[in-house]
Amino acid sequence: MKTRSGTETHEDNATAREKDLEFDFDHSQIRDPRETPGRVERPRYEERELSEEFLSKFHIPKHRNKHTDPLYSFYDLHRCHRKGPDGSPTYDSAGFQLDYEKVAKWMKPVAYSKKSMVNGMERHLKRVEGETKKIYDSFFVDGKGPEGEEGSIQVMDQIKDQVSKDLGVPWHQIDPKQLKKWEDQGFAKVDADNWWHRQNQVERDRFMKMLGRVHSGRICSRGVDSDPRVSYLSQSELIKYNDEFGVLSITSKRYITFFELPRNKMTTQTETLLEDMLPSTAEAQSYVDSPLNTVANSTPAASRLQKIAVTFQLSGVNFAASATNGLIVVGLPQMTADLSLPPSLAFWPSSVQGLATASTLLLAGALADVLGARSVDLLGCVLSGALMLACGFVRAGEQLVALRALQGVALALHLSSSVALVTKTLARGRGRNFAFACLGLSQPLGFSFGLVLGGVLVETIGWRSGWFLYGGINLVLSAVGFWSLPKSDPLGTLQEVMQSVVTKIDWLGTLLASAFMALMSYFLAIISTDVYRIKEASSIVLLSLSLAALPLFVGWMHLQVKRGLPALIPNAFWRNHSFTTICVTIALSNAVINSLELFASLFFQEVQHLSALNAAIRILPSVVVGVALNFTTGLVVHRIPAVWLVVITSVLTAISPLLMAVIDPAWTYWTAAFFAQVLMPFSVDVLFTVGLIVVTETFSEDKQAVAGSVFNAASQFGNAMGLAVMQVISTLVSKQHAGSKPAEALLQGYKASFWTMFSFMVLCALIGGVGLRKAGKVGLKQE
Repeated sequence: MKTRSGTETHEDNATAREKDLEFDFDHSQIRDPRETPGRVERPRYEERELSEEFLSKFHIPKHRNKHTDPLYSFYDLHRCHRKGPDGSPTYDSAGFQLDYEKVAKWMKPVAYSKKSMVNGMERHLKRVEGETKKIYDSFFVDGKGPEGEEGSIQVMDQIKDQVSKDLGVPWHQIDPKQLKKWEDQGFAKVDADNWWHRQNQVERDRFMKMLGRVHSGRICSRGVDSDPRVSYLSQSELIKYNDEFGVLSITSKRYITFFELPRNKMTTQTETLLEDMLPSTAEAQSYVDSPLNTVANSTPAASRLQKIAVTFQLSGVNFAASATNGLIVVGLPQMTADLSLPPSLAFWPSSVQGLATASTLLLAGALADVLGARSVDLLGCVLSGALMLACGFVRAGEQLVALRALQGVALALHLSSSVALVTKTLARGRGRNFAFACLGLSQPLGFSFGLVLGGVLVETIGWRSGWFLYGGINLVLSAVGFWSLPKSDPLGTLQEVMQSVVTKIDWLGTLLASAFMALMSYFLAIISTDVYRIKEASSIVLLSLSLAALPLFVGWMHLQVKRGLPALIPNAFWRNHSFTTICVTIALSNAVINSLELFASLFFQEVQHLSALNAAIRILPSVVVGVALNFTTGLVVHRIPAVWLVVITSVLTAISPLLMAVIDPAWTYWTAAFFAQVLMPFSVDVLFTVGLIVVTETFSEDKQAVAGSVFNAASQFGNAMGLAVMQVISTLVSKQHAGSKPAEALLQGYKASFWTMFSFMVLCALIGGVGLRKAGKVGLKQE
């Protein structure tokens, strides 16, 4: 074959892949070896990095049009613009994804005079001066940078790099607002002189690759070649700065030159200024037309129908899984009788699924990050549907318990992938908020719907039909998922997949975290059935092992981060007050909502002696309010500060168990029980939406599956903890009133549990008020 210069080569096409500087550099020479947030693609080779020997292995075609030549400075921008708003993602040479809306705005013809350009530059210089001061005030202890480095671009680069990694936000989006957010989230300010050191060669190489030169020139927004703050910009940054002051200038080895753009000539901003100063395609060196310079991601942008289908599918699977929990709760007495379930396993059909889900969520999230959220989710959906159908055919109680445990594992695969799939399909803003609201709505709504319909089915055609119904729904939704869920990147060969699974997953960390969740949940499930089993040796061993696993996990996370290796949940992440607060409050709120629904149902049936159907009807108002609340939350969550959303809804929900704690069985339903049902869903429904938004805005994109797993694990743990604590309290108090009538003894036990739920919600409001006081509004559209 021939190269562009005519050199003859007879070697086969090379298949070399570019090294990724996230991994292929000396980590001991890097100040902060964490991965760079926002980089979706591997960075492409630049010509200066390619030897003549390497170039000779490729066919280098000539380009008739400069816009089709990747050597052209604005090739990626034109390529993105040609694809249109519904085209596949486009990435610059550094691996960052371009924003089509900003590219389209940049492409609009605008004419500038020399006066407007100069005035724009002066305004920008003043703005940069003010922004630098704000950034220094937020980052450094005394607001002053390193001595002798005033205005140093290296200082600013390293500040942005550290804050970018702390927040999980792409480097080129770091601005004074992000620094203020960084400060508000509790990250410690640094002492300038102790923190600062000049970049070594390895660090400079990394920044050069990360920032992505626009060809061989230096794109700057200053206007004076000697300005020490002149900076290299990626094409993503080029668009950002172009928006700020209208026009950019270029310097190479020449002094800056200004051009007056003729108003009668249609031309794009910046391109006219740079066109004559950049080397032409003919002057440039040969471009390597190889896999190194090919954008691999060909997944089309999601259409409106696909976005709706993805949200519907993910929420529907949540709904069906939660509905089976409601079916179990309301139909458990009949199932126990039909299957001859031993007393020792009486509560296991309702609790074993949550135990299995909580134990495997973090592992499932790690697998989803490596293998792709789509494949893991579809596997979980199909397995979940098949296991639900199987539950309808069981003939023994032990079979039902075993199938419910497997169903919990399948649900973990789905839950761990849901958040990542939503963030991959929907951009930040009201659409994503609404999708998260639907995910939040689906779980309590499904549980309540399962209670209501389960009561009808138990009283009519039998509980087995419920399993057939929900299993069929799940399999239909799986088919919808095969069509609608966004495709993951190709996994490569089986050997590459196995290598990724081995090297990219923190297996020991996942094992320790899962062990803690499993052992603690199992311990809580055991004592919930019989509180006196806490004295048994097996229970003491379980509790001791679970408590030992937690500090071991923390220590292992510290060691992994120190060595620059994958860490499941870095310890530094818990210093983020918003994230920690959301995890604690969702655990408390979920503990209350599930226990409150269960004990309210038991109150109606065991104390007021109503049928399962009548009890289900009395729970219906919480379903209606939950539906309305979740749709409203998704539309307004970005308008109200998170702290007020969490505190107000927690206080409202706290009134629900308070009413049930003072209720008299002789009162009519409308006196207190109705209002308790109306107020019940406020906290958990709002918290789930707010929590998912906070979590996804905190984690980087490549950690979205693990982020969803952490959040759902906290929710599942809260559920297990709540049911265990409430059942233990109810059992102990009921036994203290054993001399009373059975219904009266049960009532006293239930009231004690309701008072405990009330205290949980008050605690939830207090923690939310303190931990989220600086969080501000969440779910805002990303600019």
